[in-house]
Amino acid sequence: VEKMTAGVEKLRGKYLEAKAAFEEAGGTAPKAAQDGAPETATAAETVADIKALKQQLSIMRTKLKKAEKALQDADADSRESLSAAVQQLSRRLERAKTELSTAEQARIEIAAAAGVDLRQLQIDTAMARAQVTKAERALGTADSAAAADLEQALLQARSRADEFSKTLSRFE
Repeated sequence: VEKMTAGVEKLRGKYLEAKAAFEEAGGTAPKAAQDGAPETATAAETVADIKALKQQLSIMRTKLKKAEKALQDADADSRESLSAAVQQLSRRLERAKTELSTAEQARIEIAAAAGVDLRQLQIDTAMARAQVTKAERALGTADSAAAADLEQALLQARSRADEFSKTLSRFE
């Protein structure tokens, strides 16, 4: 529990440092970020926060499961303290889930403000990558007569996949 608290505080400290550096550089944070909501500050901060939140959420889930198992196996004397720890971990886990969903929604809204449907972009990127793989396989099994056409198709598929990946990387 103390490790998680320290981790969350460390992340908040990093966020506040990054926010201060951003503002010193002449940037202005959105109103929600000024109120202390890191998930709406900038796209880069949002992405970093989402990754960190996912990691913390995973760690919290694991610790909660371990604590619940320890509570089941505990004797009557230690049940009360373990029960309190489990409840505290459960509350923190729910808060982290809420923060993560808010941050992910903010990322979607940032992409939408740029005129990009993030979910559709993710689908298109995956499909373009699959086309590259398919073209590479076809080229590997093709005879020399069809190889030139397949190489051209592979170049086009790679170009399209790179284009989608580049756009997607702006928001993730």
